[in-house]
Amino acid sequence: MLCKKMVSLLLINLRYWLSWIVILTVIGQLSGCATLIPTAISSTLVSGAVVTAKDRRATGAYVGDKFVIFDLAKKIANAIPNSHINVASYNRAILLTGEVLNEGDRIAAETLSRDHTEVRKVLNYISIGPFSSPGSRADDTWITTKVYCNLIVGKGYPLNQLKIITEQGIVYVMGLLDAQETDAVADVVSKTAGVQQVLILTEVPQ
Repeated sequence: MLCKKMVSLLLINLRYWLSWIVILTVIGQLSGCATLIPTAISSTLVSGAVVTAKDRRATGAYVGDKFVIFDLAKKIANAIPNSHINVASYNRAILLTGEVLNEGDRIAAETLSRDHTEVRKVLNYISIGPFSSPGSRADDTWITTKVYCNLIVGKGYPLNQLKIITEQGIVYVMGLLDAQETDAVADVVSKTAGVQQVLILTEVPQ
């Protein structure tokens, strides 16, 4: 059982770094980002120990976030197969976005999340209605990429302390930021092309 969990965690971390490689490669095609890619990659692709040391999250929360996303997404997909639900986690705060067909499914996804031992709180932004199209999801991915690009270009933004999620043009900002950092990040996000709304879900680091 322990071995199985360790393998799962390794796969989760591999996916995390691969996703960053893809993001950083894509944003290299955007104006103003190309010269920053070598620095961004070298600062991002570091050992888990270094990342955790600079992280404001509680001890174990960094790895815990990776595991809970994988685990919850699987449980929700099995329990509510006819749905489009995305799971994000930062410092054991769970963000649920996407679409379901009825209120019962929306509540079921939240209940599954609240019952998870690794979850501290749940932010349920699942909507009831038609599922988003593949084109819409591609647009959301592109918006997220541009937001990260703009934050990298701006410099000084604590990328390791936040997470950006986009759903149907709405950008959710999670993380542990002080008031000044939150205002600065919100300003950059709001000025990114394609962003329809910005929801700040950050918490103040303790």
